[in-house]
Formats: sequence, C-alpha cells, structure tokens
Amino acid sequence: MVTFTPQITTNHFLVRQLQEEYDSLMNQRGSYPELHNLFLIFFEKLRTQSNCNPNLKTSTEFSQIYQGVLNVFDRLHMLQMKVDKVAYEKMMGSFKAVLSKTTNPQQIIPPVVSCEDKNKEPLQGTVIELQKAISLLKEERPQAVESASAILKSLHQKKSSCIFAISGMEPMLTVSRIFFHLYNIHAIESPNLLKDDKDYGFKAFLGTYPGFTATNTQRCRALQRTLVELVLADLEKSVNFEDVESTKTFLKILEGTQLQNHDSINGVNIAHLLFGSLYQLHTEARKSDPTLIDPNHAQFNGDFGRNAFQTLINEPEKKLKLQTIIKVHNDLKTLWQIS
Repeated sequence: MVTFTPQITTNHFLVRQLQEEYDSLMNQRGSYPELHNLFLIFFEKLRTQSNCNPNLKTSTEFSQIYQGVLNVFDRLHMLQMKVDKVAYEKMMGSFKAVLSKTTNPQQIIPPVVSCEDKNKEPLQGTVIELQKAISLLKEERPQAVESASAILKSLHQKKSSCIFAISGMEPMLTVSRIFFHLYNIHAIESPNLLKDDKDYGFKAFLGTYPGFTATNTQRCRALQRTLVELVLADLEKSVNFEDVESTKTFLKILEGTQLQNHDSINGVNIAHLLFGSLYQLHTEARKSDPTLIDPNHAQFNGDFGRNAFQTLINEPEKKLKLQTIIKVHNDLKTLWQIS
C-alpha cells in the first residue's frame, strides 16, 4: 500500500495545517465521486500522520478533525444510498450545509497505516494472488477451481479489503467483492441461474453446491474486475502522494491485465483508457489555461497520457490524473451496471 511520508514539524503547527485543510474541504463543491476522493485522500493522510506522530493521539483538536472526516463518510454514504441524483447534487452544494454536528471523541481510532509499510513492494500480496488464480482458471488446469478457491480462502483469512469506489466508501473484503461481481454477472447475463441465497456468489464460484455453478470464464471475469478495482485504488493514492515509481508499477499491472470484451470499454485496455482520457482532459483544460504543457510536444513521443502519468507531478496535472481515474471508475460502473 502506498503511504504518505509526513514532514517533520511541531504538532501544533501540523494540527493547524490539517485544520486549515479540513476547513477547506468542508467548503468543497462537487459530485459524489469527486468529494469522496478528496476526503479519502485526506483520511489516509490523517491516519498516516497519527501513526508516525504518536503524540497526535492525545490532541483533542486532531481527534475532532479525524472524527469530523468519519462523520462526512457516514453522511455521504447515507445520502448516496437514500437520495436521488438531482436532490443529492443540491444537498451536496456545501458540506457545511449538511454536517451540523461534529462529535468530540474521547480517543482517536487506532490508525492502520504503518510507517514501516512504506518500504514494502506495492500490492505484493493480494494482486499477485489474484493473478495466480486467474492464470489457473484461464489455463484450465486440473482442479483449477479448487486451487483458485484455496487462494481466495487464504485472502479471506488475511482479511484483505479495500474501498471499492465504484460502489461507495465502505471497505469491503476483497473476496466478498469477487463474489459480488460473479453474482452481478449472472444477474445481468444469466438471470435464470440466480437463486435466492445471500451466499450465491460464494457457492457459484466453488461450484460444489447442488444447483450453483459458474464457468471458469465467469470466475476469471469476477477476479479481473476486482483486480482492476484494487489497482485503480492504489494508483489513485500513488498519484496523490506523487509516488512516481508506484504509479509506474500500477500502470504496468493494468496494462498487463486484459479484461474480457464484456467487461472492457470498447475493448480498450484500462491503462490505455487512462492514457487516452488524460490526453483528452488535458487538451480541454489547456483551452482555458494555456500555461499547461502542449500534449503534442515532441518530448512525449506521441504518447502524452503514458508519459504524463509517469512523470508530470505538478498540481494541475495531479488534478487531471485524479479526474481521469474518476472518469474510468464511472465508465466501468455504467458498463458493469453496478447501481
């Protein structure tokens, strides 16, 4: 997991900086994905700071900021679930109009981001395991389903989880997400296979329960969808934290993952989709801001999207990259018909 490395500074000054950033976020306007993304970035920053600066846990001001962000997540989730799109956009004009109370907790929730984690290879665990399972199923190896299921059992035991932005901001176990996608694929393409069972995805993936089945292609699709979501989530963090090497790693994984035609947008690879979308957004933004670099400059060798994602880290470009990732999330949500 990509981590944020905080600057060494006094706690008082740090808390004041965080409070200013929090106040600014509370006045932000935008759509659900945009606001969710902004607060998720800030939340990761808070968790890392609290872990790397233990004294922050005793700061009432810091605890208030932390709990305030958690309250935002709660309200956002409630609004996303209960309010139709038009009413939602009106209500989300300003967070201050929505959030009238901020809880003052007695103690801060223990952070989960560790300073020691920053030296670990990005995504060395979950994504590699999913790639193994996909390979087994694609090659139709003997006992492929049994072996792939064993991999998922291991991931479940490790409680591997992620915030899958396509569906909201609540963390979900990675294995549960795979079963969700398998259920969704059947619901759209093979509704006759569905059964009224809360564990349908799990049972269909295993294929050992009478009346529950799936093809290896469908199992692969569920795994690949989940893998893409995981990598997009970490790509988003690496862009935010200006971690160029991790960004390259995540883009390489996406470029090496070819979704089935049913699950890809016009058959385009996700990485290539990101590159093309960034070029389009940058070109459009340059119409109103001519100081932005020319995407057709010779230095990019006709591949602006790829090179910009991996090299340009100034603030305008970071914003455009995040918009690109949000756009791809929204396009996939529409294509996969996830409500």
